[in-house]
Amino acid sequence: MKKLIVSADCTCDLPKDVIEKNGIEQLFFHVYVGNGIFRDRDEITADNVFECMSDGIRVVSSAPPAEDYFNYFKKLLSKSEEVIHLTISSGCSQSYGHAMEAVGMMGEEGKRVHVIDSLHLSTGLGHLVLKTVEAVNEGKSARRVVSEMEELRKYISTSFIAKDAQYLCINGKVKEWKARLLKFFKLHPILVLRGGEIVVAGFIRGNYEKAQIRYVRRELKDSERIDKSLLFITHAGCVTRELENVKSAVSLNCKFDSVYVTNASATVSSNCGPGTVGVLYMLKSR
Repeated sequence: MKKLIVSADCTCDLPKDVIEKNGIEQLFFHVYVGNGIFRDRDEITADNVFECMSDGIRVVSSAPPAEDYFNYFKKLLSKSEEVIHLTISSGCSQSYGHAMEAVGMMGEEGKRVHVIDSLHLSTGLGHLVLKTVEAVNEGKSARRVVSEMEELRKYISTSFIAKDAQYLCINGKVKEWKARLLKFFKLHPILVLRGGEIVVAGFIRGNYEKAQIRYVRRELKDSERIDKSLLFITHAGCVTRELENVKSAVSLNCKFDSVYVTNASATVSSNCGPGTVGVLYMLKSR
């Protein structure tokens, strides 16, 4: 039996090989498409979601219910003494609340499950998952790891640029009249996680591919404060040319030891729309 398992919501958007290499367990979100229910990342992708929504089919994603977390945690505890599970931000999803409800349902056994609200989503959450694995591999106790991660989450930068506000409008994040206005003036919203909630932090006007490059420059301009060990370029349905442009802009503005290009989950993608891309990294904590 293992001493400690690290687990996360599938919305951490980490590449499959990284998940497997680090022995990270995942719980899948539910994506409702018409009358069907699919497991995010496992049974449905962002491209599937965009195709359905363009055909007028309603797509809704949701965190697993408390019962799913309960059964999932029980399964993990059958092969480990303790579990640390990291969730997508409680400001964006009911995931954390459902996970904590499940822990309460477990009685004394629930004391062996430690749930962390990442206050981030996508590979912002992914950064914290990898830092958790690193701390566990150093032999730190579960309680110490939780304490360190709750401090470290303050230094994660999670942001994206979206082509327009259409999908934000569909999901109630932006009023319809405002979405139309932004599209008319070719204003591309920048979405940032602040205090665990998605906020529109600004706009970049003009040609979208050029706007993506300007977004990268904006995000990486204060390079002295950035931890350059790892960067994620996470996208929803971007074409190869766009990704190459973003990668080039990253390399020109800030040198990272490792850069991963990852696909956003169906859950994350359904809220931001095709063409969305983000550069996600950590700031220096000292």
